[in-house]
Parts: sequence; structure tokens; C-alpha cells
Amino acid sequence: MTPDPFDAKPQAPFSLMRIDVSFELAPEHVAGVERALGAYVDHPDVQTEIVTCGYDDGLFQLQLCYFSTTGRYRNELAWLHKAVQSVVVPVPVFTVQIRED
Repeated sequence: MTPDPFDAKPQAPFSLMRIDVSFELAPEHVAGVERALGAYVDHPDVQTEIVTCGYDDGLFQLQLCYFSTTGRYRNELAWLHKAVQSVVVPVPVFTVQIRED
């Protein structure tokens, strides 16, 4: 019997984190939030990529992903909060779903 090539291999030192975020947003703030998100992902301290981003009927939705060695996502949400806060005060309540692959 041929041994399984994946048997007894060490676990990968990272995992892919997917963060789905949505929040209510007035139409006049959409362009500003999109610009702020562009600056957010270009910041050297941010390791997140925006996979999808859209606005529909008052709801702004985006999916973020990044590789994590710790499974933590707090810093990524803090950066996102800062980006939105640069346009909208008070910051809308985020609905967040986290998935780890």
C-alpha cells in the first residue's frame, strides 16, 4: 500500500481568513467610503485584500481576505473601522462574519 503523501505532514503555519462585512450607508457616502477603502488596502501595515465590494439599497457589503498565522482578525477590523470613520461619523454598526480556511 502506498503511503498517503499528506499523512503526518505538519499543519500549515497560516490560514486564509475571510471576513464578510456589511453596514448601512447613505448613498452620498458611497464614493468616499470606496476611496477610503482603496487607501486602507494600500497602507503598508494592512495585510488585507478586498475580494468583493458593493452597494445595494442602502447596504454596503464587502468581503476581505488575508493570510493569518494566528487566526486573529481584530487588527484588520480596526483598520477597516478607521477607514470608514474617515468618511462617516458616527461609524455605522458592522455586521461581521468570519471564516477560516
